[in-house]
Amino acid sequence: GFAKDGDNRRSLIVSRWGGYGSHRYPVGFSGDQYHTWKGLAYLPYFTSTSANVAFNYWSHDTVGGDGDLAADYELSVRWVQTTAWSPVLRFHDKGAGTGNCAKTSACARVVPWDIPNDFFVAIRAAAQQREALLPYIYTAAWSTASTGLALVRPMYYENPADDALYNLEQQYLFGPDMVVSPI
Repeated sequence: GFAKDGDNRRSLIVSRWGGYGSHRYPVGFSGDQYHTWKGLAYLPYFTSTSANVAFNYWSHDTVGGDGDLAADYELSVRWVQTTAWSPVLRFHDKGAGTGNCAKTSACARVVPWDIPNDFFVAIRAAAQQREALLPYIYTAAWSTASTGLALVRPMYYENPADDALYNLEQQYLFGPDMVVSPI
């Protein structure tokens, strides 16, 4: 490892599952989720509850629709606007015509700069809003590294005894001072 070799750089693993011990250096991601409206509706719950399994830095395959939804540019915009409020914003398309996508029509190549300008502008605005929050996110990430409390967490982390908070699956805590509820 780094310490054994005398290298003091910070290590990082980006993986669906990095194996035992990966919780020490993880950036987890949701894997090949379905880019559909139903899949999008699941993201707030999926994002916040990653804290329950010690994935404090979580991301999604951001942008795009699968198959017939590739041209649903509103879906792409909403996907970015939602995942901009994840611990890690990571753009990724399924790479139609490569790997497993070469064998199926389920994958579509969707990248922000290839979609109509009105939708691209909305995606860029979400990314710029995220960028403007970097000082807040960096400070919250430092707190996460120091305390182990995830940057994004379910509402019930604030008061586990309040049963009503367990039903708020479409909103979550983002750092110490924000509540996010993507629409």
